[in-house]
Amino acid sequence: MLETGAWHLPEGVARIIDVIPGDQRDGIYGAAIDIGTTSNVVYLVDLATGQVVDQRADYNEQISRGEDVISRIIYAGKDGGLAELQGLVIGTLNRLLARAAQRAGIETRQIYKVSVSGNSTMIHLFLAIPPESIRLAPYITAASQPPAITGGELGLDVHPQATVDCLPGVASYVGADITAGAVSSGLAESDRLSLFMDIGTNGETVLGTREWMVACACSAGPAFEGAGVQHGMRADLGAIEEVWLNGTTFEPTYRTIGNRPPEGICGSGLISLLAELFVTGVMDKGGNLRRDLGTPRIREGAHGWEYVVAWAGETKRNQDLALTEVDIDNLLRAKAAIYAGCTVLTTQVGVELDDVEQVLIGGAFGQYLNVEKAVQIGLLLDMPWDRFHFLGNTSVRGAYMALLSRESRRKIEEAARKMTYLELSADNTFYNEFTSALFLPHTDEARFPSVQRVLGNGQEVVETAVDEGWGEAGSMEKGGTFTVAASAGGSGWAETLEPVLDQLREGLRYLRPNRIATLSGVDWIPNRSVFRTRSLDQEFDITWPELIAYPAGASQTSPAGLQALFLYYLSTADGSPPRGVWIGFRELPDGWLYHEAFQGYTGDALVREMGDDPEGFAAASQGIGGRPVPLGDVGYAFDGLPRVPLAAAYWRADEEFPPRAQVLFDAVSGHYLPIDGLAFLGRRLIGRLLNRRERSSSR
Repeated sequence: MLETGAWHLPEGVARIIDVIPGDQRDGIYGAAIDIGTTSNVVYLVDLATGQVVDQRADYNEQISRGEDVISRIIYAGKDGGLAELQGLVIGTLNRLLARAAQRAGIETRQIYKVSVSGNSTMIHLFLAIPPESIRLAPYITAASQPPAITGGELGLDVHPQATVDCLPGVASYVGADITAGAVSSGLAESDRLSLFMDIGTNGETVLGTREWMVACACSAGPAFEGAGVQHGMRADLGAIEEVWLNGTTFEPTYRTIGNRPPEGICGSGLISLLAELFVTGVMDKGGNLRRDLGTPRIREGAHGWEYVVAWAGETKRNQDLALTEVDIDNLLRAKAAIYAGCTVLTTQVGVELDDVEQVLIGGAFGQYLNVEKAVQIGLLLDMPWDRFHFLGNTSVRGAYMALLSRESRRKIEEAARKMTYLELSADNTFYNEFTSALFLPHTDEARFPSVQRVLGNGQEVVETAVDEGWGEAGSMEKGGTFTVAASAGGSGWAETLEPVLDQLREGLRYLRPNRIATLSGVDWIPNRSVFRTRSLDQEFDITWPELIAYPAGASQTSPAGLQALFLYYLSTADGSPPRGVWIGFRELPDGWLYHEAFQGYTGDALVREMGDDPEGFAAASQGIGGRPVPLGDVGYAFDGLPRVPLAAAYWRADEEFPPRAQVLFDAVSGHYLPIDGLAFLGRRLIGRLLNRRERSSSR
């Protein structure tokens, strides 16, 4: 087996790597490696096909000698420290290579090429190059583009003559992981002004286009990778990855990877939990847990005050999982460093944040981030969500590209040459921004208008009287309140839509009635030129081509609210079937902005009127055609519209908590109605239930 020259000299002198009998081209493998400060990742690649046949990840064993790069640089300066740190990372990688090879059914000797990415300190330690110059003025690396070396020289568990190519970096704190990420994310070839963020231990950020790039880095720490947090863990099976808190009882609901019993909380789960604690008022903007809420979830533990996410009986290891105030402080520091790096970089370059056309998120858990939650804690910039693109581990992806393609390897070197490094420690600007960002979401709340709306500060939500769309008169069906976005004009949902209703009708008239019926699930009755649809326990006719809605068999038109509801439904319907998955209003598109108000006039209103009466709730639900479903203590599903099921769940009071109720939607609902329409439909359900109960009790 020959290697024909180095990556940049394809016509260079050939080198014999191995002598093997016969044609064994189907047994030639390579490895793409990302050496992170906290985690190491290995891709095992079939070099004949380019396929990743297995991938493995684990914590970098060096973490036992220091959680950040500065700690490890200092440790490397001790007697024998450099050799020890190299041995630890080589040991981690050899273990991962062996596992990947075993899974693929090959020998590690069949790995003939290795491409390595990582930050500058990790590359130095991997090659046993003294790294002390990185932390001392003028903060330079011993080598930003180290020459290739063989696996045997390193003690790496690959073929002894395998070429190990460490990708080029830029500066002391902007290494090969960022140049590889700039290429694999598409930033290096984009004409759009882009912000690339590697959310990891070192918090690197790059701003630019294909023509220019400026980069900086800050020490964010390992908290978002699950280290440095009492019950933190990698994003493995059993990790809590999403958390929701009830704003009244402060009880959590969580989701784990693989739906396993929880073992710990990964980075995305920590961000989700931090945001929920903040927006529900369990924690103040300084990260302090409130002691006066009367919930057993908040207690003083061995490490200070903490919030219990999962009780021991729920967990795999039979121990409580909690987030402590010490953990919260570590998370605040991490998010403050990352946010400050972004703002200082854009300020120094002279770019307004609004000018950034796309934000590319890399990092071990970047693909799992919830934008809403990340913005609420001040980790990400408050900008339109469609500008964010989550890419996962861009460092190992860049190493994979370089492993397979000389052209990709050349692009990574070119990106390194184009990139200008901004040293954040040159003045106090970064420190000032970091200090301001140590609060939730920031000391300058005006930078986070969407969070202000959630918290009710300058909230762009108005409550207005709506007298239409509620069917028969009743105590809850007239003169209620309806929450809409301020952009709707503040005069009620139906009235604000009046200018566009004619446009909706005009657009629908371009479609064939059969097509509308197919997509929406309504019935088309051609001999009467009407659509027949059901909403809860009522039927309605919608005339064609006028597209005016009437209660079935009636001559008086339906109220404006229902006219708008039906027109939007018919216009938006795309034929997607219900998914059979119930989600809360918060999880609907844009629902997080108004979920508290929605809960107030739906679930909370139902409990205020019914009290602790699940039997009465069941009777009212059955009276309007509800079907029992396993939700809460008593749950019923309803046909809100033909393809928009919704449900109501009711929980009895117990010794600790009062009764509660919640309206839920099928996960497909966003395909059929905007958020205001779904809010209207949920409110209509509560009105019909209470009207039914009132009629029953008056008999």
